[in-house]
Amino acid sequence: MPVIVSHRVQSRIRSAAGASSTIEASRILEFVFDELTKVLTETDRRYADDLEYHATILKEEWGRQHKLKDDRRALEDLSKKELERGAEIRRLVDQNRILQHTLEKLKAGGQVDLPFTSAFESVAEAVRAAATVFADSLVFDDSDKAFCSAEECEFVRPDEV
Repeated sequence: MPVIVSHRVQSRIRSAAGASSTIEASRILEFVFDELTKVLTETDRRYADDLEYHATILKEEWGRQHKLKDDRRALEDLSKKELERGAEIRRLVDQNRILQHTLEKLKAGGQVDLPFTSAFESVAEAVRAAATVFADSLVFDDSDKAFCSAEECEFVRPDEV
């Protein structure tokens, strides 16, 4: 049965791809399910009697594998976001610790030589923060152009933007 389905799917892929020679995976999945459904409904007795049973199992397993792959991608994306958030939290905790230490020194009447610690990683981050914080008073002539320009800026001290 897998040979029957694979030959039929290959023919449909070749027809659908045409001259471009490219086809999306979702389209291939659709072809496989269509061909499995056709095999399920065929009344040709050249195949084994349990063909319908095997085709159903194959279709269900394919669907499960596809869902698992989607779930794995979602978990990987969540894991990546969690790592990014963790790094941001560590950066903010360190910055908070430095600011509290500096405030204590200032309250005690001491002078503080502040080291340069950037609150922003890039100019784009600084511009996005300014656009959010000062949304009611900050006007961009062309906000898309401003954000794009900020993304391309290599200014080394974004806190001074």
